[in-house]
Amino acid sequence: MSLYWRWFASSDFMGNWTTVGGIASLDIDDENTISGLMYIGEEPGDDAVHAEFSACAKEDETISMTIYSRREGVPPLEVSGHLYCHHNDVQFRCRFILTDGSTVIGITRHEQFAVA
Repeated sequence: MSLYWRWFASSDFMGNWTTVGGIASLDIDDENTISGLMYIGEEPGDDAVHAEFSACAKEDETISMTIYSRREGVPPLEVSGHLYCHHNDVQFRCRFILTDGSTVIGITRHEQFAVA
């Protein structure tokens, strides 16, 4: 089973969309607080860290997230949106769709379980 989630960020820049993405590590605690790192590409590592984030998931499945860029001089990005999850005995699917109106963040994970 994968330890990582997949992510993308797409921003409107003067009428053109620019998109980056990679893998993300997430920690979710009992209080529905989410934190983690977004990596560019497929491999984690200090050189690949694109951003850090922290978020709060509410009972109505809305999420507010703050993303902190590793680049100097870039202000934190505040995005919000919804958490969509489905799980049963054979699969787990979960995705976050977040935006501030000009940037869209997607984080997703899908796992299939072996059926005995």
